[in-house]
Amino acid sequence: MPRSIWKGSLGFGLVTIGVELFNAEAAERLDLDMLDKRDMSRIGYLKINKSSGKPVDVKDIVKGFEVAANRYVVLSADDLKNANPKATQILDVIGFVGLDEIPRIYYARPYVIGPTKGSEKAYLLFRDILEDTERVAVAQVVLRTRQYLAAIYPYDGALIAKMLRYDAEVLKPADVGVTIPNGLAKAVRPQELAMAKKLVAGMEMAWAPSEYHDEYRDDLLKLVKRRTKGAKAAKDAPPAPRETKVLDLMEALRRSVGDRGKTASRKSRRSA
Repeated sequence: MPRSIWKGSLGFGLVTIGVELFNAEAAERLDLDMLDKRDMSRIGYLKINKSSGKPVDVKDIVKGFEVAANRYVVLSADDLKNANPKATQILDVIGFVGLDEIPRIYYARPYVIGPTKGSEKAYLLFRDILEDTERVAVAQVVLRTRQYLAAIYPYDGALIAKMLRYDAEVLKPADVGVTIPNGLAKAVRPQELAMAKKLVAGMEMAWAPSEYHDEYRDDLLKLVKRRTKGAKAAKDAPPAPRETKVLDLMEALRRSVGDRGKTASRKSRRSA
């Protein structure tokens, strides 16, 4: 049974709902160990005292905030909690916005909100009011040592809290050197736009997330399996296709639409 990472209350006006947060991500990463290539021994991770160069036991490690050169204020777990008890114990709703008012780039990590015992009715009321009004609740919450903004919305019968990035954390295209030259929109011809729309229409599909998974991870595991059987590296995978430069956008669109049509025709014959 998954354990909650935070327990407190959801504040909605004068209504207080006992809740707990559960991590809603199940990352399927391929864990690779660091090895010494000379004898294939695993490389360990040591916490080293930078003054003495000696390893430090976990029980002797504390957290500190540097207030001046080599001067620190040590903060215990109780200090972190008691700095603002309310902020660390409440998912505080500060307002409501429309479903599409928050740009997608602001959304970060998701958590499932579950009701604690005795708060089920108030929890359902809050969920239903968000569904009926088609609103997202914007709230503040402290997780570990940081305060987050969160968007709360219904999903699959429960409530989800999606942590939001602060505006200062979101880099605009211009901030990373991406600029669109003035007048570039006029460079797209009506015929190209019409053909592109036809391509998009031919690629429409129903959203079925269960059909997708990390194919790269699967291929890496297949490679590991072949290596354990002594397969040669040259036979592990075909060479990657070369990138081809599109010289004629309209011709590329026509060929794409044609390829999609052939694929659809083959699928219909198989299903007949």
